[in-house]
Amino acid sequence: MPLDLVIVVDKSDYWQGQLASLLQGVGTLATRLSVGVNFTHIAFVTYAETATLHFNLVRYFQSSQMQSEITRIRQDDSGTATHLVSHSNIQPLLLLQV
Repeated sequence: MPLDLVIVVDKSDYWQGQLASLLQGVGTLATRLSVGVNFTHIAFVTYAETATLHFNLVRYFQSSQMQSEITRIRQDDSGTATHLVSHSNIQPLLLLQV
């Protein structure tokens, strides 16, 4: 049975100096899961002052592609707008074809 996993990460200045390590952990997690059309689907969202969908549940079916995308994420020097990650704000983004 496939698993849909949505990873949401705060990339605001709260994580100053720690975001790279956090993102590396997310990349490692992706390699340890059986990612594929009939297996695990992963979406990745970051937020600070705005929410950004980096990839949705149907964009990548190989963990190496996800890791490549994750390595391009940079920290924001901004505050955290936690309300941006509410279910109602993110759900419409997850199944869009990106």
